[in-house]
Amino acid sequence: MGLEEVVNLTITTVSQGPSRASFGRPLIMAYHNVVPGMIVQYNSLAEMTDAGFLVTDPAYRAASAVFSQNPRPTAVYIGKRTHAYTQTLEFYPLNTTVGFHYTFEGVDSAGGVTAFDYTVQSGDTIALICTALAALIDPMANGTATAASTKVTWASTAGKLANFRKLPRIQDMKVKDVTADPGIASDLSAIELLDDLSWYAIGFDHASKAVIEAVATWVESRRKIALVNVVDSEASDNSITNDVLSDLKAGAYMRTETLFSQTEVLSYSALAWEGVMLPKDPGSATWSFKTLRGITADTLTGSQKSVILSKRGNTYTTVGGLNVTQWGQDPDGGYTDIVIGTDWLYARIQEAVFGAFAANDKIPYTDSGVDTIRNVVMGVLKRGILSGFLAADPAPVVQAPKVADIDPAERANRNLPDVEFSATLAGAIHTVEINGRLSV
Repeated sequence: MGLEEVVNLTITTVSQGPSRASFGRPLIMAYHNVVPGMIVQYNSLAEMTDAGFLVTDPAYRAASAVFSQNPRPTAVYIGKRTHAYTQTLEFYPLNTTVGFHYTFEGVDSAGGVTAFDYTVQSGDTIALICTALAALIDPMANGTATAASTKVTWASTAGKLANFRKLPRIQDMKVKDVTADPGIASDLSAIELLDDLSWYAIGFDHASKAVIEAVATWVESRRKIALVNVVDSEASDNSITNDVLSDLKAGAYMRTETLFSQTEVLSYSALAWEGVMLPKDPGSATWSFKTLRGITADTLTGSQKSVILSKRGNTYTTVGGLNVTQWGQDPDGGYTDIVIGTDWLYARIQEAVFGAFAANDKIPYTDSGVDTIRNVVMGVLKRGILSGFLAADPAPVVQAPKVADIDPAERANRNLPDVEFSATLAGAIHTVEINGRLSV
């Protein structure tokens, strides 16, 4: 006699729930011709070199900034920029003090390093200094340097990027990236059609003011964020109101976070910032006071830093002996951790409710069925408390109507209206005011 005659057992394998939006992996947009895919996942730098990327390629350098952090994401996605940029940089020497050294370095697209050092001579004007600097820079590969009366302009070969690093102080030489946007929004849209769930935060091999503002417009209508480096010295000048930070602030953008970089024009500090923050539970940690491995902190005057922060940019400087980011703020005045936590809450509630529909033959239109939905939402809110995004006190509340009070038309359409929840953000403390009193 078989056991089936006594124990009639059926085991049903439950299918996988709905695809979940990922918040822990960045998308790095880079111009390259290494692999044909518009979006490719890499779990390590070794995988990138195996695929054909060189260690000097911007895509590799950008990914290296992510993978160098601790903690770090388990993978990055390289998104292909199909529109080649023509990197165009302007350098404005300001210091005419005899004996002053304009000392910095250029790194060409093949990784070759050239040291520049020009000493201001007696009788030098800004125009003469520009001519001398252009003559030093012009021999760099894959680009040309030209002098004008107030500036030196570097224009790269299409699709090639040069880096200039260890730059003089802003008060001695200003920098401006005037590269035109070659069409970043169309590339992002093409990738979005292929894969919209595997990545969350966008980074770039290069982003000028024009590119940043195009990205800000694109990402604002999506539940994603973009982190970009700003190298334009104008961002630190309070008298200038049409720089990229001022434009983003005026537009009250909430999904494009900026990190100022003064030490080099091809900085990947914003990607390093993504690298150290994305592995954390969304909304569980402030983006301020974070140290970025492999990134040189800027040396800014108090006024320069204050202006950048007042324009709602972010900085990476030395505070109390530690290199840290400040403040993790968005152009609209909010904070990055709140944006990410809110996006996480939105996605997880949506996924959990749909998962309940998929896991049950049906959820009846009864008070018990309504409670099922309410409990699903509450379950996600409780996870938000455990992660540190939401406060436990006051406790979250989820309200849903009684079936008897719902419009019969809604019931006939099988739609449950007026489910509402309230919860309190845990927030974060960034500054403290302490008053003390000593007596004898």
